[in-house]
This record gives sequence, structure tokens and C-alpha cells, in this order.
Amino acid sequence: MSYKSKSVIKREYSRRLNHLRVVFPAAYRFLTHLEKISPRVWFGTDSNMHLYKGDCYLLRVVLSKPESSQPCLILKKKYHMQIFAGTIDCSYRIFLQKLPVLIDLNGGFDNLWAHWVSEDSIKLRVNTPEKFFGDLIREIETIDC
Repeated sequence: MSYKSKSVIKREYSRRLNHLRVVFPAAYRFLTHLEKISPRVWFGTDSNMHLYKGDCYLLRVVLSKPESSQPCLILKKKYHMQIFAGTIDCSYRIFLQKLPVLIDLNGGFDNLWAHWVSEDSIKLRVNTPEKFFGDLIREIETIDC
């Protein structure tokens, strides 16, 4: 399908992303890396990101607002409203099977840079290590969709 060849980046998402460049550089580099490996991985944005690979919806990335006193990323299993037509919800493949293990292996729960917000949301704080984001990108790239 033609929509997979180009990710959609909207103004509010760009504003939030640019703020992360200063306050949460590792998250900024993670998100911009995802842009670079498009179209293998692609996304739709409004103020946040729905991440896809092939025909699979993988997860939602919520970027904190620039006016927030605690910059963060929140990774969510559940999409906002709807996913692109012709895609299927495969979020369990990354969110339930891979993400908690990666966080634990990188010390995220013990070192408190990651914590569960709800059963389908994990908050990443500004001290999230670059290595975790690299590991997450590698896991995303290995998923077959």
C-alpha cells in the first residue's frame, strides 16, 4: 500500500520532538532514528506516534509536552482512536513479549527510569540509557510482519 512508503509527521509532533532534543536527547535520537529507517518502520503522528512495521501496528509513543515539568516518553500498547486501514494490531508482539524484558535487562525497573503507568503503559524518564533505545530498535527491526 502506498501510505507505507511515507511516514506522516505533523506540526505538534515536530514541536514536541524538537523539545526532546534538549531535555531528553536519548529519546530524541531514538525517534529520529525511526524516521531514518522508514519505510521498513513507519508511523503516523498527530501530537504522538503510532509505530508500524509492514501491516502491523506495534505501539503508541506519547511525547511529553514542552511545558511539562517532567519530560518523558510513554509507550502504550493501545492505539489512540484507530490504526491505519489495512493494518492489524500486533502490539502484543513488542509490548508484552519484548519491552518489559528489555527494560529489565537494562535495569529500568530497578533504577527507576521506567515504570508501569497502567497495565498497557510504560513511562520512560530522561535518564533512560541510550543502550535501551538501541536494543528496542533492534527488536523492532527483527519483528516479521
